[in-house]
Amino acid sequence: MRNRFLLLALSLISVASTAFAQDANEPLTPVKSKSRVLITAENSRVEFVGTHVGDDPKPRLGGFKDFRGFAEIDAAGTKIESMELNFAIGSIWTEFDNLTKHLLNADFFDQPKFPEAVFRSTKITSLGDGKCNVKGELTLLGKTSEITFPASFQLSAQGLSLSAQFILDRTAFGMTKGLDGIEKGVSISFTVGVPDKSFLAKDPATPQPKAVPMRQWFSFDPSNSSVEFVGTHVGNDPKPRLGGFGSFKGQVQMDEKAAAPESLAIDFEIRSIWTEFDKLTGHLMAPDFFDQKNHPTASFRSSKIVAGSQGQVTVTGQLTMLGKSAELSFPANVKIENGAMTLNAEFNLDRTKFGMNGMTDGIEKEVAIRFVIGKPDRQTKKKADEEAKEQAAKMKNATSVKISLPKMLQY
Repeated sequence: MRNRFLLLALSLISVASTAFAQDANEPLTPVKSKSRVLITAENSRVEFVGTHVGDDPKPRLGGFKDFRGFAEIDAAGTKIESMELNFAIGSIWTEFDNLTKHLLNADFFDQPKFPEAVFRSTKITSLGDGKCNVKGELTLLGKTSEITFPASFQLSAQGLSLSAQFILDRTAFGMTKGLDGIEKGVSISFTVGVPDKSFLAKDPATPQPKAVPMRQWFSFDPSNSSVEFVGTHVGNDPKPRLGGFGSFKGQVQMDEKAAAPESLAIDFEIRSIWTEFDKLTGHLMAPDFFDQKNHPTASFRSSKIVAGSQGQVTVTGQLTMLGKSAELSFPANVKIENGAMTLNAEFNLDRTKFGMNGMTDGIEKEVAIRFVIGKPDRQTKKKADEEAKEQAAKMKNATSVKISLPKMLQY
């Protein structure tokens, strides 16, 4: 029995190697890095001031203890290209406990029903002299509304510092309670470079802004990377079946020295699965396997990346699929040179850890996975090549038109 399992394991490894061997020597195209400033309450603050209606406004100061986001910087290091922030509503603080509790209930933020708020920029316009306009979408209380605000910023070798102050109309998000006593306009201040009060010492004095260092990161998707899998049949005739994902997004965050990966995140769309057989693709979407209707996405978030020798690393994290999360650890080869990176990882995944127990009597529970940064997805590349050929054919077959000009215009 032991020998049988050993043979099956060796067979699977052999099949995976054979399936991926056809382009094993294909040169990879390194993915260039970008610059990103990580924004958290440890280095930034988001505060608000609500006031009462009338001649006695009684301003009430509050803020968020827990938020995470980033600002992306252009290649020249002179302007902010995009920004994103995710807020934990339960982390709201004010100077009065009763007020804090009231803000969390259904009259205002309704935290049990809407535990998060998100801001994503859509356009950042540089105005010169360290000023810009930030335009984006804020999602709060389940409603998304466009907001625009001015900001002052400074970029240097030390990193980014930024400050912004503006009025937000809370009623645009359905927060309409208490309008007879509390103004609908809430003053918002956002500062990158000064930590939230909860991270400061007891000294109430606000410190001078300190630039937040920029970090290197790599963005990847099917245009420059691939995530493939090989499933095999049980027995001596494995019949390997190659497939992959046509839609995914991810990023690799680098350490402070930009010398090694620090974190890895990927999000997949299950409906984008492709294989070499249409019927197989359809079957993989069914409840026997990925159950795409009930579980349309999957994700991986690293918790630790340990560097070894000669560019080898071990990535450990949580893979979430079919509504279940399990720890996954795999080796990878990484090459970083001149601000560009390639990554190659091949490993086996036990699909039953995620409740994918369909047809284990005919198909191995172990699936071979190959993840490459620097090699586009096969289907994406094939489609791009076909479109390029089609465009070239149109240009070749286009009818040339000869235009006769008067002699005076023939120059």
